[in-house]
Amino acid sequence: MKYIIATLLLTTCLAGKLSAQTGSISGKITDDKKQPVQGAIVSLMDHAMPKYGTTTDSTGYYILKNVPVGRYELKARSLDHNGRFYPGITIAADKDIPFDITLYPKTKPVPAGH
Repeated sequence: MKYIIATLLLTTCLAGKLSAQTGSISGKITDDKKQPVQGAIVSLMDHAMPKYGTTTDSTGYYILKNVPVGRYELKARSLDHNGRFYPGITIAADKDIPFDITLYPKTKPVPAGH
């Protein structure tokens, strides 16, 4: 009987610990003049499929919370700006990844190396 109770307690503790394996990513999206981009769409993707998303507020700030641990691609875009794509974003347990982004107007090409 003690073995069964101990097993149940251990299983419950492990299940709680495993389900809490999430992190977050947050940052600010600005344009090439360092002005905030309001309403930009930020998506975390897994194998080209959007999994988590949000939009920026009036200050260009975004946050994606409670994202399961793993590797993702990040995509940021807005109506007036060229989209940006960042592969290999790693979300770690109980960590916030600071990730600021610069978007360039559609009238300008994105500079090489950016």
